Amino acid sequence: PRQIREMFHEVVVELQARPVQKVRRLLEGIDGVFDIRSFGDRLHIQVAEGLENEVIKKCEELIKSNGYEYVQSRTMNPTLEDVFINLTSRDEE
Repeated sequence: PRQIREMFHEVVVELQARPVQKVRRLLEGIDGVFDIRSFGDRLHIQVAEGLENEVIKKCEELIKSNGYEYVQSRTMNPTLEDVFINLTSRDEE
């Protein structure tokens, strides 16, 4: 699993906000964001390394300014599911 995770070169930001699907669509155009996936009541946002703090700040501002509920966000190591989705998405391109 460690070797597979090393193939993933982006940072994952886990974000919790409501309503999750509307927030997902809202955040799709942010610079530095490669992909957004829903994981239950949370979003996993793939971000260019080094831009995670800037992206987190932009996400929070956008969510609040659109009247949605921002709960929390954090950077995290990618899950195996994150890596698998990332790798299979690249194969489709």
